[in-house]
Amino acid sequence: GGGAGSGPYGAATAGTVNTGGGGGGANVNTNPGGGAGGSGKVVIRVARPYTAVSGFASIGNTATGTYTSGGATYSYYQFTASGTLVVNVAGFADVLVVGGGGSGGHNTPGGGGGGGAGGVLVASNFHFAAGSHDVVIGAGAPSQGLTTASGFSGAASRVGFAVAPGGGGGGG
Repeated sequence: GGGAGSGPYGAATAGTVNTGGGGGGANVNTNPGGGAGGSGKVVIRVARPYTAVSGFASIGNTATGTYTSGGATYSYYQFTASGTLVVNVAGFADVLVVGGGGSGGHNTPGGGGGGGAGGVLVASNFHFAAGSHDVVIGAGAPSQGLTTASGFSGAASRVGFAVAPGGGGGGG
């Protein structure tokens, strides 16, 4: 979900929301600067049906959806805004964490660099203790404006102590 850089007369575009995409770089003074970065997200996946013997965590949140793959059925819990993951029974889950994207830089002439994508953490069999776990969705970096300068870094996303860093700002 990275944003496109600007041409001589167009505006740089922002990274796609909830993908951690970096913003496009900008190269002319008529633009609003480099594009903003896209926000991150967190996805938790557990096998279904839940049984204590299998070792999977029992999640108290309402599932975003379910799917079947390789003969196993999974429930997943997607967070696109900060919130709380409720674990009823300790156990294992698969985790995807995406940090917020960096904003594009701005430079005239020559163009600024695109912002970096947010970091990605993929963990299988991540252990969650029973209880409430904070979920923080990293914001994409804002556009830095018309100044010839580097873009800003995106913010980290996390669930518990599973963290994905934000992407770096593009060069100015």
